[in-house]
Amino acid sequence: LNQLYVGREYARDLSPSEIKQLKEFDTKMSAYQKYVSESIHQQVQSLFGGMNSDLWSLLGDPAPATTEIPSDSTTALAPVEAPEAPSFCVAIY
Repeated sequence: LNQLYVGREYARDLSPSEIKQLKEFDTKMSAYQKYVSESIHQQVQSLFGGMNSDLWSLLGDPAPATTEIPSDSTTALAPVEAPEAPSFCVAIY
């Protein structure tokens, strides 16, 4: 799993430093994805209110099990920025 590929071709093993960078990136990306998901859910909740469960059923997904978000408009999630990918992670098109 700690191998670097260029396309489908094996290039080399990751160094211990690169493995550490990748783990840190994964942790930060997971936090960012959670933030985005919760932010979208909060926006949908504020737009549709009680219709939220109906919206989820229209999308074919069960309504997520979450706690109620206070109706106070000043309640906001602390922003989380998308992490920068390690230098050895480059998309090749």
